[in-house]
Amino acid sequence: MNKLFYVFKSIEKDEVQPLLLLFLHSFLNGLSLTFFETTANTLFLMKYDTSQLPYVYIITAIVSVIAGFYYSKLENKLSIQKLLKITLLFVLSIFIIFLVLIKFSDSKLAFMGIMVFKDMMWMFVGLEFGILSSFLFNIRQGKRLFGLLMSGEIFAGIIGGFSIGILLDYIETINLLFISSITLMASFLLLLKILNKFSSKFNIEKPLYEESKENDISYSTLLKNRYFILFFTISVLAFFIFYFIDYVFYFKVEEKFTNEKELASFFGMFFALLNIVNLFSSLFISGAMLSRFGVAFGLLAIPILALVGTSSLVITAMLSLGVGFVVLLVLKLLNEVLDITILNPSFKLLNQAIASHQRTKVLAFRETIIEPISMGVAGVFLLVLAKFGDLSIVYYLIIFMAVIWLILGKRLKEEYVKSLEKLLMKREVFSDDLLLSELDENFILNGLESENDVEILYCLNALVTMNYEQINEILSKLSTHKSDVIRLRVIEYIGQKELKDFVTVLEDRIEIENNPAIINKLLRTYCQLATYKSIERVSKFIDNNNVIIKEGAIVGMLEHTGVDGILIAGSALNNLFESDKKEDRIIALNILKQMKVPSFYKAIEESLQSTELDIKTISITVVGNLKIEKFLPNLFKTLGTDEYRNESIKALIKFGDSILKLLIEYFNASENLNTKFGLIKVISSYKTEQSNEFLLEKINEPLLHDIILEKLFETNFISSNQKLIKFLLTNNVREILENLIILDVFDKINYPNSYQVLEELSTKKISNLFLIMAYAYPKEILLQCKYNYNSQSKDRKAYAVEMLDNIVSTEIKKIVLPMLDDLSLSKKILSYPSEFVEKMIEDTDFFKNTLEDDMSYPILKISILYEMGKNRCSDYFHLIQNLSQDKNITIQETALWTLSQLKQR
Repeated sequence: MNKLFYVFKSIEKDEVQPLLLLFLHSFLNGLSLTFFETTANTLFLMKYDTSQLPYVYIITAIVSVIAGFYYSKLENKLSIQKLLKITLLFVLSIFIIFLVLIKFSDSKLAFMGIMVFKDMMWMFVGLEFGILSSFLFNIRQGKRLFGLLMSGEIFAGIIGGFSIGILLDYIETINLLFISSITLMASFLLLLKILNKFSSKFNIEKPLYEESKENDISYSTLLKNRYFILFFTISVLAFFIFYFIDYVFYFKVEEKFTNEKELASFFGMFFALLNIVNLFSSLFISGAMLSRFGVAFGLLAIPILALVGTSSLVITAMLSLGVGFVVLLVLKLLNEVLDITILNPSFKLLNQAIASHQRTKVLAFRETIIEPISMGVAGVFLLVLAKFGDLSIVYYLIIFMAVIWLILGKRLKEEYVKSLEKLLMKREVFSDDLLLSELDENFILNGLESENDVEILYCLNALVTMNYEQINEILSKLSTHKSDVIRLRVIEYIGQKELKDFVTVLEDRIEIENNPAIINKLLRTYCQLATYKSIERVSKFIDNNNVIIKEGAIVGMLEHTGVDGILIAGSALNNLFESDKKEDRIIALNILKQMKVPSFYKAIEESLQSTELDIKTISITVVGNLKIEKFLPNLFKTLGTDEYRNESIKALIKFGDSILKLLIEYFNASENLNTKFGLIKVISSYKTEQSNEFLLEKINEPLLHDIILEKLFETNFISSNQKLIKFLLTNNVREILENLIILDVFDKINYPNSYQVLEELSTKKISNLFLIMAYAYPKEILLQCKYNYNSQSKDRKAYAVEMLDNIVSTEIKKIVLPMLDDLSLSKKILSYPSEFVEKMIEDTDFFKNTLEDDMSYPILKISILYEMGKNRCSDYFHLIQNLSQDKNITIQETALWTLSQLKQR
């Protein structure tokens, strides 16, 4: 009973009605088909022997292909709703036709015909139910509920199977078709109700990613997709094994039963027994196993059964044991059970990893093309094998196909994950590396004559990379190019390669160049190559009215022209620092910002003490660029200020991990939360083992937890420590649950802002789950999962969770999936051990806990204090008084305001 409770406890309120309607629909379909199949099997075996069965398979295949062709025509013209209606009406008409033909005539062809149409009726009814259920439930709901949905058909098989023996005491076998027709008519009427009730579900959502025309699925292009190829190949193997076992089963049954009533009663009992095992599997095995092991279990269950069962048949035949029929009966029964309760739900999951607008076409292709062709080919094989009169050949073929299935099943699981990943991606990124060594030089040289700057730059870069022998001639020619972008890039190449032969070219260009940015680069590069010889020519630009040109001259001389150049340029720079004009000091700082060698310490120190925002900001950047460690204390202080925090973080990052020890010491000494946030950003950027170890040591501090997780994610932190991953996930899930329990009883009428803050904190904690999993699993996939999970689309959320279900370990699934699945709070709580949530449920004084806890989020405290003052709530007066002395100024001021409001009562 506990297992039964486990099955039903996952059902949500909004799932109850569609689930009940689909269950009843499945029941009526199953009942009608049970009576139809019993009639077909019995009448066929009474008129024909098993040697004619391969012909049935072949003819069924031909008829099914024809029916499938016309079905596809209808599919392209009709809406899903109309297609489903026509499918059931077609099956109903077949029932009525055979009832009339056999009842009122004794044509032997009618007995062959009903056997031909038997499997096709299952195919069309299964197609109708599969499409209907896939539109009413998403991929995650399907994984939970398909077992229950299919149990309607199973109950029908049990009731119908047991009733056949009783009914045949009063009616003839052919009259079972009348019951089939009535039952299917009731199922059709129920379908109309379902389509009307849930009409909005059939509005196909826009695809999760845009597809190009060549990726648009049609029957002519299906086999070009690797996922589809494997999907269809496994389907073929499944049909082959099914029909080979089916053939052997009918062969043995024909030997054992010769009386019509006994034969029909046997089939009835077999179907009843089959469906009892089906029911057990649906309720207790299939859902649990698919949820735990995913589609891999669903794909491999039948081939393993076929290997074990058929090998047992071979052994019993070799040893002349009398239990062969029992073994065959068990094999046939379990093969059908696994086909219905394990393989079919797995195929539905595989089908839902296809974009919704393609799903129906792929399913129809499998059901109406792949299945009948497989049946026909199986029939041909069996006709050939019948010539040998030895069933052992059939057994060996089943074993061979099972082995192939096992190999391909693993590949299909991999492609399933890739297909889900593709659905999660907004677009696909292609990056083809071009091997420059294989390029035609003439093609590149011709590209230099292009009117497009980008093309010229690409070709120039290719020639430089290839070490082209005549590159200097090309650079010289391009140095006079009409495009500013090209000229600037040429000068950069000359400087990077230190091409001293270009000194004269640069001298000439300095005299005629009119773009200040290019002159700046020319002067600096000229100083780099000509060194002290450039002083006379460049020094005349030190007093240029254009700031950009002036900067280029001073920087070039300070960096490359030796003592004489430094004296001249240094004097000019000192004059700028000593100027009363703010603009001159900013120019001076900008010059230092471009330099590579530390100098002018006094001027920098004075600028760091400035009260001018722009001067102090630039001076912080200069300290970072020049890595002047003596000014680190200044940067640490500015980390706590909103105005300078970002620049200070950037500056500290430039020092590299050589200052990690100092950063940690300052972190431990600081009480300012914003300063700690800034230091975490700096330390995480180093990406070293020591920096990561320090962050992980601090990750349990509540107020630092979120930012550390985020920064570790941004810096591509990887951990193989599963214990750490599970610990972090468990803590976040615990916090999410706690927040959800509080939100469930929260007074959102009087405290709407606090309610929203708590919701946002919960959302943040949910995002943390994806960040943490990215430490151990592919970051790109987890990022897309996070993006899709945060969307408004239920389908996107379901695909995101299903992707996680296929890439994370079983232990992590148990922690994460119940929280991410679309379940109510009560269902989420039931998914975790009672001790996990016990304390959360007992400790309900949220306001008291938040206000007195130093580790509560400041934004949440501020919001609660404000709304307490607004509502004149004095229940926590002493706590509000305590917070009026809080170190956080905003909390302190809000608490004082709240107290003033309370005194006005």
